Amino acid sequence: MRIFWVAQAKHLEKDQKDCAETVAKLREKHGWIASEKQLFGKPGTDYDFAGRDAQAAQQELEVFLVEQKK
Repeated sequence: MRIFWVAQAKHLEKDQKDCAETVAKLREKHGWIASEKQLFGKPGTDYDFAGRDAQAAQQELEVFLVEQKK
């Protein structure tokens, strides 16, 4: 059983490293991330994903796209 947990820990460490590298690349590629970071997850901001209804947003997007094609 110990071998399983050691392997699991190594897998999680690799995932964490990969995620950290991805975030670093995104920050480097998209300068706006640094200036908007303090808003991530804050209620009432554009980055308040917990407070948004994803299905409603998708429907709203579809309506806008249809209107845009007119």
